[in-house]
Amino acid sequence: MSQAPQDAEVETEKANYLEAFSQLAKKIRNGASFSGRERHCAFLNRGNGSFADVSALSGIGLPDDGRGIALTDWDQDGDVDVWISNRSSPRLRFFQNKIPAKGPNWVSFRLVGDPSHQTPRDPVGARVILEMKDGSIRSKTLHAGEGFLSQSSKWLHFGLGQNAEISAVQVHWKGRDYEKFGGLEAMQRWVLKQGTGKALKTPLRNLPVIETEEWPREPETGTARMAWSLPLKIPKLTFQDLSGQERDLSKMAEKKIILLNLWATWCEPCVEELKMLQEQSKQLAQQGIEVVALNVDHLGEANPSTKDPRSFVKEIGFQGTVGSASPKLVELLDQSMTQTFFIHRAMPVPASFLIDRGGWLSMAYKGTFDLKTLLADVQTLGKGPETSRTAAMPYRGLWADREFATNLAKEAGTYIEGQYYGDARHLLEDFLKEKARPPIKATDQKTYAQNMQQAEVYYLLGEIARLENQGKLAIINYEKSLQYHQKQVLVLNRLAWLLATQEDPKIRNAKRAVDLVDFMLQAPAVAQSPEHLGTAAAAYAAAGDFTKAVALTQKVINLLKEKQEFDRLKEQEKRLLLYQSNEFLTE
Repeated sequence: MSQAPQDAEVETEKANYLEAFSQLAKKIRNGASFSGRERHCAFLNRGNGSFADVSALSGIGLPDDGRGIALTDWDQDGDVDVWISNRSSPRLRFFQNKIPAKGPNWVSFRLVGDPSHQTPRDPVGARVILEMKDGSIRSKTLHAGEGFLSQSSKWLHFGLGQNAEISAVQVHWKGRDYEKFGGLEAMQRWVLKQGTGKALKTPLRNLPVIETEEWPREPETGTARMAWSLPLKIPKLTFQDLSGQERDLSKMAEKKIILLNLWATWCEPCVEELKMLQEQSKQLAQQGIEVVALNVDHLGEANPSTKDPRSFVKEIGFQGTVGSASPKLVELLDQSMTQTFFIHRAMPVPASFLIDRGGWLSMAYKGTFDLKTLLADVQTLGKGPETSRTAAMPYRGLWADREFATNLAKEAGTYIEGQYYGDARHLLEDFLKEKARPPIKATDQKTYAQNMQQAEVYYLLGEIARLENQGKLAIINYEKSLQYHQKQVLVLNRLAWLLATQEDPKIRNAKRAVDLVDFMLQAPAVAQSPEHLGTAAAAYAAAGDFTKAVALTQKVINLLKEKQEFDRLKEQEKRLLLYQSNEFLTE
């Protein structure tokens, strides 16, 4: 079974796991597929212990990225159809089985359990045994979940073969509890309800209309358009123009949109692209775009061309800004992509970069691009993060955060539950860096909600510190949480317990603990809670009031006995003896 690093029993296992994962990550960065391009497959049982790959013949072997598969007689014609889900589009495919049936060759059953027999209505695990008149038997078990993110129909479908006749059906509901049903015919759907002994014929349901459409696949072009959902501020980038003068690309981008094009004299697509840019130079200028074409002939290990870039651009008629790309400039542009996009590809030529006014790197085009795409991308520049984020997506869709509001506390709480304390802490601290604010008197619902969110963040930071045995830090964060909302019983209880039980006298504060528990016990039902009364007893013991600590602990013991929570009694009895000896509790 695959295990996570924290489950490793020895350090070498952890190191091997992380090394393997690191190698996998490198492969993915270089274009290998971790979980993608997994075409559908179909195999035919040849009846001799081997299988034949019939993916293409069956029509299932499509170039989708397949995931789940579910089997069902969807059209109720007696054969099994197939639904397949994909990771990428099209997200769902339906394969209708149109193989002609011959003779009465099928029967289907739906099982309904009886809870009064300790069998759930959906009796997963029940087994159907089909007795045939020729003495043969067939059997199937009802399953729940039969593949990755998949659940096939719970109708148990039997193919019978030609001239087969059913004698009876046995259903083993659980253990030795079985039941026999008779009077069944082939080519029917039957409901078998536990305890009735009678099969109910089920009429055909009305089928929903499935809308179909052709899914066009774009041919591989070797080009790519990449957009930054958050544009990057470019550093100072310089290049030499063909006269040898150094030019500052950052300054050029202060007032104009820059289309930075990397090209080579030996690259035919580069030549065609430069000609296109020259032909459309007026339209580009009207959009505020300046083309900067930088030659990279001198950067290759072996230059396949001896042409002079200066005479070359004159020859093809390009009249825009031309220069030579420095190794540093190309390296920075390459880093801007490798640090943003997980999968790494070598930068080709031509390659172009769209830089918005103010020096914001917004788009990159690997390989050639068409003018229509470029002009459409220009229209998205400078219109805010929402527009940039939409432009970065290769297809239209809905953002999950519109449908599912993120909950910081739940997200951090999930990390804490999984013992990923560092991740939870980073999440909460990043929130405070952006949105921390002092407590505000709540005069409306919005202010109250803001206070509660801040209180929850500090409470969770306190929880992380407590779980990591950092009592002092936990106390600081719990106190901050109460500043935003003082009537948090959970926080009051946690804080009072730590203040009462800290071994370090410099951290222990019995008076504050007593004040907290007195306030806490005023809340409804808290005075009948063993946990909170136990905290109160610890606080009074720390303050030297052992009479009250004993009385509260005795009340806790009585409550636990009433609730029959005997597993917690031993700890309380130990505390009672401690308080009766005029000693307080430390942890």
